[in-house]
Amino acid sequence: MSIPTHERIVWSDAQPLPEPGDGYSHWEAATKTEQLRAVMVFAELRESASVTSLRDAILALQAEPMARMQASELDALDAEIAALDEMARGKGSSEAGDLSPPPPAFPWPVRVAVFWLGALDELPDYCRLIHVGPRVARLNEADPRDRDPIARHAATGRGTTPIIAAIDDGIGYLNARFRRSLSETRIEKIWLQSEPRGDTHGVVEPLPDVRIGQVLTRRDIDRELATGLDEDHLYRMRNAGLLPRDVRHSTDHRAAHGTHVLDLAAGAECTGDDPLRDLPILAVQLPPAAIAETSGRKTEGYVAIGLRWIVTEAMRASTCDGRPVVVNLSLGALGGPGDETAFLAEWCSSEIARYERLTGGRLQIVAAYGNARLDQLVARKEVCADAPLALDWRIQPDDRTASFLELRAPGGDAGKRVSVTVPDPRIAPLVLDWPDAGQVRLLQRGRHVIAALYSVSAPAGGACLVLAVAPTARWDDGALAPAGAWKLSVESAASALVTAEVLRDDTPYGFRPRGRQSYLDAPGWDWDAELGSNAAPAFGNPISRQGTAVAYAGATSAMLWFVSAAGPATGQPGAHIASRYSAEGISSLGRPGQSVGPTLSARGDDGVFLTGQRASGVLTGSVARFSGTSVAAPRVSRALATLWARQGGSGDPEADLMAILGDTPPLPRPDPRLGRGTLHDHPHSRSA
Repeated sequence: MSIPTHERIVWSDAQPLPEPGDGYSHWEAATKTEQLRAVMVFAELRESASVTSLRDAILALQAEPMARMQASELDALDAEIAALDEMARGKGSSEAGDLSPPPPAFPWPVRVAVFWLGALDELPDYCRLIHVGPRVARLNEADPRDRDPIARHAATGRGTTPIIAAIDDGIGYLNARFRRSLSETRIEKIWLQSEPRGDTHGVVEPLPDVRIGQVLTRRDIDRELATGLDEDHLYRMRNAGLLPRDVRHSTDHRAAHGTHVLDLAAGAECTGDDPLRDLPILAVQLPPAAIAETSGRKTEGYVAIGLRWIVTEAMRASTCDGRPVVVNLSLGALGGPGDETAFLAEWCSSEIARYERLTGGRLQIVAAYGNARLDQLVARKEVCADAPLALDWRIQPDDRTASFLELRAPGGDAGKRVSVTVPDPRIAPLVLDWPDAGQVRLLQRGRHVIAALYSVSAPAGGACLVLAVAPTARWDDGALAPAGAWKLSVESAASALVTAEVLRDDTPYGFRPRGRQSYLDAPGWDWDAELGSNAAPAFGNPISRQGTAVAYAGATSAMLWFVSAAGPATGQPGAHIASRYSAEGISSLGRPGQSVGPTLSARGDDGVFLTGQRASGVLTGSVARFSGTSVAAPRVSRALATLWARQGGSGDPEADLMAILGDTPPLPRPDPRLGRGTLHDHPHSRSA
């Protein structure tokens, strides 16, 4: 990178963050290349000076001119009002003289997902901000036909036919593996998400609610099948009208992650006798931008609204009869607190509770545990006065996306000191006491922001530091950060556990190369027999392979399982070992509530040299091979759905887990890499 000598680059003094959030939203605004008109906001409704009941809060939000909601979100809130009215009628029908107390004004928590057009500090007082999602430039007007009230019977929880759902990228919805017959699909609905784009008038304000992409119903898909046109032609036509030309159209290609995952979870030959052949499917295809941006900044927001849509549509499809739903989630991000307070952990638990409350049924989420064990993205150390944490954060050249690192030190912030040294001798190091939450320091060259250090509130108390660094290469004239070793140091007068975690910044399979993964480095490496190299962190090296799971792996709900990847053990027929990349739980130097390991493991690789699993490509009859915990999780989803279909409904989560593991000898204690055991049966009607 070349910097003109007359331009002075210095860190600014501390500035207050202009709005609440986790720093990422401010970074998007500070480095924007276009006007960002709205922001995805997740909030919980609460009692306030302006509303005194949950019903009033819902109605007020639906009428709020600065809030834009999708049709499914409005339907979900209408279902909450119907439940409140039902509760009120039940109370009103009691015998005269009933002295039991009236129902509370806010009988249960209700969370919402909206696009907010104003500043975040202008949110209504009855909305408690939970999470700030990605910003968007424009919003689309929703199709009024998308509104469809949910028929709600009594929530009995007696439905028996399970629903299989998936949230992923590139779902080949025309594939025969997802059909009931040659001309009938099993997909009840699929939401093909895209980033909100401009409407025909190029304005936002007049729109009553918003649309993100397009929803196809079973009837829509059957009509496409009836045309007799080739699948690839139909995909190209659909993608051309839905997605910008400069992003990857995953279903235009030979293989796509989502098609492969959904085939492993729910695929069946439409002419065979597979018990899954008649099970309905709900699917969400994430927008390409959410997949390409691997830090998870966009992914988490779109996954959250996708899960909420699945819950709403499962209620609609079943008329709230409580049938069990298994949702496969083979996506995730790093960073965050790593416990049950992580945004997706809380959001998943909330949606699980919503489905049970409104239908009496069980929603089981099966998630991939993560693949980052060997990527040198996590470091932790017990820091004291004479033992600081010292790391090199190596940001690579030709990285066309921003890089992010989070520093956490739970407990009081007093006595802690942090320094950041940029790999450019003309830039003075930033040395400061651990700052209070709500501050930002910018590293600027002229009007361009090269880096920023944010101090944001941590759920466990104190402040979490987020260091954001601009790309090291780009096609426009925006800010460029120097590549190389950004040196970080944390000192503490008293003993404190300090954790550093780098967010993902690589380029996913099949996407145009943009990001290059940054990583942590420190002296001290030992021989790793599994890898055959000096790649294992030695004693005293703060870099760790533990705690490399997805950000929400600390969720505590029994209806949220995390699955790691395993492969056959060489020379031991029937035995499995953890795949080398599969994330590892924390067994030492962990904070309370962090994940100690996955729930269970399943086949992610066919062998040391034959990695991955074989399943369907995008087009009918094609095959592809993918590896990772992403392909282990749908094995468990399939086994669970098959179990439910055979036994006529869901059971207790613990009983279902034991039934899935079958004759697998239980481990003496949960393994940080394999969990409670390994699924040895690999139910899948396509031969591997």
